[in-house]
Amino acid sequence: MSATDRRRRAAHAGKTNSPSSDPSATKRPFFFWSRWVQFRGRRVARPAAYVVVLAGLAMLAFAALRPPTDAGAQNATAAQMPFAPKAFFSLTSNRTYGTSASARVWLNYQGIEDIDFRVYKVRDPAKFFRQLNDPHQMGENEKPENLQKPAALETLAQFKDYLYDSVRDYVRSQISTRVRREMNHKLGRDVDSSRRPLNVSDYARVPLLNPDQLVTSWRERLPELEDESDRRVIPLGKREPGVYLVEAVNGGMRAYTVAIVSDMVMVNKTSPEGDAMVYAVNRRTGAPQANVNVEMLKKNQIVGTGQTDGNGMFRTQVAKGARPAKVEGAADDEDSESSSGYIVMASDRDQFAISDLDSFYFSQFANGEEDDNNLTGYIYTDRPVYRPEHKVYFRGILRRLKSSGYQVVNGKVNVTITDPDDGKLYQHELPLSERGTFSGEVDVPAKAKLGTYTINAQVGDANSSSYFEVDEYKKPEYKVKVTTPKDYVQVGEKTRFTIEAKYFFGAPVTKADVKYYIYRSSYYGYWWGDEDDSKQFGIEGESPEGEGDDYYGYGEDQVAEGEGTLDAQGRLNVDFAVPEPGQDDGRWDSRYRLEAQVTDSSRREIQGSGSFVGTRGEIVADAFTSRYVYFEGDTAKIQVRTSDYHGKPVAANLTLKFVDVTWEKVKKKYSDGTEYDTYERREREISASDVTTSDHGEASFDYKVGGPGYLEVKTIVHDKGKNIEGGSGYVWVANNSKDFASSYAYQDYGSITLIPDKKSYQTGETAHVLALLPTDNAHLLVTTELRSVLTSRQLNATGKSVMIDVPIEARYAP
Repeated sequence: MSATDRRRRAAHAGKTNSPSSDPSATKRPFFFWSRWVQFRGRRVARPAAYVVVLAGLAMLAFAALRPPTDAGAQNATAAQMPFAPKAFFSLTSNRTYGTSASARVWLNYQGIEDIDFRVYKVRDPAKFFRQLNDPHQMGENEKPENLQKPAALETLAQFKDYLYDSVRDYVRSQISTRVRREMNHKLGRDVDSSRRPLNVSDYARVPLLNPDQLVTSWRERLPELEDESDRRVIPLGKREPGVYLVEAVNGGMRAYTVAIVSDMVMVNKTSPEGDAMVYAVNRRTGAPQANVNVEMLKKNQIVGTGQTDGNGMFRTQVAKGARPAKVEGAADDEDSESSSGYIVMASDRDQFAISDLDSFYFSQFANGEEDDNNLTGYIYTDRPVYRPEHKVYFRGILRRLKSSGYQVVNGKVNVTITDPDDGKLYQHELPLSERGTFSGEVDVPAKAKLGTYTINAQVGDANSSSYFEVDEYKKPEYKVKVTTPKDYVQVGEKTRFTIEAKYFFGAPVTKADVKYYIYRSSYYGYWWGDEDDSKQFGIEGESPEGEGDDYYGYGEDQVAEGEGTLDAQGRLNVDFAVPEPGQDDGRWDSRYRLEAQVTDSSRREIQGSGSFVGTRGEIVADAFTSRYVYFEGDTAKIQVRTSDYHGKPVAANLTLKFVDVTWEKVKKKYSDGTEYDTYERREREISASDVTTSDHGEASFDYKVGGPGYLEVKTIVHDKGKNIEGGSGYVWVANNSKDFASSYAYQDYGSITLIPDKKSYQTGETAHVLALLPTDNAHLLVTTELRSVLTSRQLNATGKSVMIDVPIEARYAP
């Protein structure tokens, strides 16, 4: 060795043995230690020395990478690694993809420059998911059978990566991002593609699954994210059907997720009694899938298995209290999150579907015992509000809802009444009558707490409750009342609101200040006969007289306001002219309500209100049919009724107009110029006929319906030279031999609309239900359900509508 070489070696040795000579040495121990290891590795000539160095590195690697056993060990490890990276990443997937779609997963990351991805195809998906304690998550707690521990050389590779990352992080902290980008550009490293294929030497760890299951792998370069909440889509491309395990690796860090590619989907229906139904269909065509293998798991163990029939349906009963059968390869973790739920898997060769059901879907099989928590009750008191020292009378009716219908509850019920602070006011066990009723009474103490009191009825673990109020109040010294001469006033006429205030001892409130406001709202009324007939138009009616002084209309608009002073009789009159209806009012009348605020000399304010209805005429009319659905060519019997506004039948002349209604899809623009789709109603009058009602206000008209579609029957009343539109009925016209007219559309194109031909049925009848579909050639699953699936069948519809016949059985009631 020359003198020069000896001097250079001594200089290097001096720097290495005296790290404190560099002011930054204490901040960069791993940087200089890594450089020293490289130097010694180059200079040691004898193989024995090289082996000693590798052995030392291996020991350090095992010590650094050995997982801590508790929190203390974790803290100790962190303390020994001052340059522990803050980088992290995770993989997620949230849907199943068809073979015609490009599968993808989502990557969340921070402080990562690139990640190695490997995609494996799972050979037995059902067995794979049985091994997982939680099918929604794969991580350190999961131990699939093919997961191997790192070998010694693999651990050494991890440690080398760790040292490299430490050096890299230090260099990055000294060089700005802009400078690094310029250096990469000069070195030709800024290639357009973010993906590079992996070589065999890139595999630092043993893969999760067998290597022959690997279908693709690559290294993904990752850009720096501006926001920690951002995430990146990792496309997997179009794949053959199957379950794919996606593995992401960076140094010693790993993440996994599952991507399912399948053209098969399934619908699950369950009942608290343990009934379960699986319906398997093709994702693209909707056609039912026969001979699909179905497994139901509870705590990773099989509780039901079988195959779908020719209609794609599989039904089973989860036996109450049955001990699940242990399956080979299943995980055995009683504390796992999924141990309380059910997993349903369907497989047909490479086609696979999976879903989970919480235990409450089978509530009566919790702990193998029947659950009677489905208690339905109606509990009420003789008054809604009480004062202290009042007596409360209460009654209750209890029923249980079973798959066969409602059942009367017998025996005894534990009734508890609690105050607003959950203090017990009453607790007794009361007998239930043969009809499942109970009753009782309780005195409200003189110093009772004010607020809401709860009545709770308990039978076993099932509860039903109700409420009443206890309030201490002081009556006002005077009352404000607002009246009108008539309840109904025609448009164009003048009427008067009278505001009157009186003390409770009888004297008028004089010279009090008054502020008043007049509000307008639409009025929807029914007048006589069957109340439900008037509701066939989809409108909730109200009585002609409204709800008295406490009535508040819906969608009120303020139309006037003013001030005044009560006279010597305690009155103030406000004159009001009923305006003509506007263009947007349609065929509805309007209610006008005056709200008055009266303030007397003591500055005490009391409010009152009163209202009347502004009508377009003196006669109202309704039209309705006995059925809502007819076939093309049928004769619809139209019932017509006429009355005055107080509900008294009167004879009238009117015209029935039959109007074809469609909704046309149109494009409109927001204020920013972007377009959106909406539907506009289109009307086309088909025919019109004159009708005269009798003195009883009744008439009928036979109408032969034409082509398929939606038909509205409008009434036009001829009243003193005016033509006033009244109530209307509707008819759906169906034809099983062909589709609806091409111009037909209904407002919700993305759903199935079901229209029964009548509003109610009796046992033994058949309900004809018209199904309007968003597409033609649809495959339908049709079920009749109460608490469970009573009947199920599969139908094929050639057009955008189909008539479904439902025989009404006794068990369907009520």
